[in-house]
Amino acid sequence: MMCVEYLEEDVTVETACTLFEEGRKLLNETQFGIKFIEENATDVVQTPGFLNLSRDCLTVILKSSNLTINEVDLFEAVEKWGEGDCKRQGLKPTPENKRTVLGELLNLIRFPDMSMQEVCTKVQGSGLLTADELLSLFTYLGASKDNKPKIKFPTKPREGGGLFVGSTLLSIKQQQILNKFYSKEGRQRWDLIYKGKTHGMDGYTFHSRCDTAGPTLTVIRSSGTQYLFGGFTEQSWSGSGYKGDMKAFLFSIVNARNTPCKLVSTNTTYSISCQSGNGPCFGGGHNIYIAGQMTSNSNYCNVHESYRMETSSVLYTQDLFAGSYNFTVEDIEVFSFKKKT
Repeated sequence: MMCVEYLEEDVTVETACTLFEEGRKLLNETQFGIKFIEENATDVVQTPGFLNLSRDCLTVILKSSNLTINEVDLFEAVEKWGEGDCKRQGLKPTPENKRTVLGELLNLIRFPDMSMQEVCTKVQGSGLLTADELLSLFTYLGASKDNKPKIKFPTKPREGGGLFVGSTLLSIKQQQILNKFYSKEGRQRWDLIYKGKTHGMDGYTFHSRCDTAGPTLTVIRSSGTQYLFGGFTEQSWSGSGYKGDMKAFLFSIVNARNTPCKLVSTNTTYSISCQSGNGPCFGGGHNIYIAGQMTSNSNYCNVHESYRMETSSVLYTQDLFAGSYNFTVEDIEVFSFKKKT
């Protein structure tokens, strides 16, 4: 027991997989280090230790439902493991040989939890799935929620996986932060319903895709920065004028303070502003204003009493969100509430 406790103190991202192997072999502790791997999966799979895992240990990890990683990233890591195993066996790392060495491990990847784009660009391009497997996967992803066909791959999303399905702006850790901002109890799943770079960076497209979506969460990145910010509202974006929403909140995930923060609604009148030609606008004044042409410099962020800091740990100034008063939008994603997991 003392050996286990001693080793647990030394677990890091770089050593997690090696210690996981040693715990199983030397201490007969089959679950040693698995929780750390689950909680740090996005970083762990990028280490040499992951690529050198034994098949048995990799199987245990892939069976876990608590991995905090996007499924497509896990697939790419497993593909690299297969490439390494080909080399260990003296085989050329062709798609055919990688599929052979991976075998049943591929059936532990939850392909149905990926987006159509991820399957098209990452999975299909790898050559690891057969034509029939790809066809069944495309059919599954294209079917309506109530008419999903049976498929050989696991369909239940991992409990620790991506919460904002389809996002390319948010890392897993950032998704977890946003989830806690929304609710400290349980995990939520969100569907991507609008992405500026994909659907169009203008207000009319935003409204056409988001007006009837119900509760929505908007994530914005300002051009030339890594700043990520946005807001949540239970109100619809349809109609015109201001709407109040005491459950609305704003957030800054990446900022110059290096401190994610949440701002809560302070009144029942000016939580959001709806105009058919504009993008999503929060607060009177506005706290966040997204113009109809999002790539213009007409967007701005300002300090307004419609929202206040939930805690006083970060100073609220007009450069908090985008880094400056005026800014252009590099990309924007809007998500609709899916379910609690």
